[in-house]
Amino acid sequence: MQSHSKSTPVKGPRTSQNVSEQESDQMSQQPAPQTKARNAASVGTLLLGLLATAACTSNSDDLYHAHVFAKEQRERAGLEDTRRVVVKDPITKQALEVHELGRLEDGAEVPNGKDWRYWPEGNLRSMRTFVNGEPAGLWWSWWRTGALRSAYVHEPGVLTRMAWWHANGFLAAEGLAMHGSREGEWSSWHENSALESVGEMSGGRREGLWTFYDEEGEWTERGMFLGGKRTGDWEFRGRLRAGGPSFGR
Repeated sequence: MQSHSKSTPVKGPRTSQNVSEQESDQMSQQPAPQTKARNAASVGTLLLGLLATAACTSNSDDLYHAHVFAKEQRERAGLEDTRRVVVKDPITKQALEVHELGRLEDGAEVPNGKDWRYWPEGNLRSMRTFVNGEPAGLWWSWWRTGALRSAYVHEPGVLTRMAWWHANGFLAAEGLAMHGSREGEWSSWHENSALESVGEMSGGRREGLWTFYDEEGEWTERGMFLGGKRTGDWEFRGRLRAGGPSFGR
């Protein structure tokens, strides 16, 4: 079975200061690789590949487009006014959350702009973008250590690539998603980088044939899912069991 090579984890800002537009621009204008590696890829290379290439559109040419898309959408939202809200730890006064909010004509406030979350130690926990209350553009999250945990680009009505990483820097799962819901073929890997599972997703649930592997790369079980639940006959490492249990892994 194929496995992933490990590289230095991509990390977020080390302090909980507000992330500026300039910093966001620097993140977004990194050159995209010519090919997207699936296995034996560094964290950085895979990240740039999955965010630079949308599966079903020509609009996501690179990371810079994704950043500009989100920024232009915010400017066109037409909200009455915007404000920034900072939530701090009551004891340490460390910023834990920073939200940009916009006020609708009816007076209701919705997320509009950047949204930052921080670990108590000050490391960036997540950075997201909203447009008029809806997810948009680049979404990132990090482990408490600062290692990258997930990356995804929200584009309305478009399938884009999503990826998750283990805390040790190895790729944990990768596939397509729309509006944050997993769709199409997805693969996952154990913390030692050995393949863990391969199958199809529909509406965020497992669908159709799935195969699972152990940490040595040997398949352990395979069978069909229907609506996120196991169905029909399942094969377990050389033996067949009819009427598999109705649960999802």
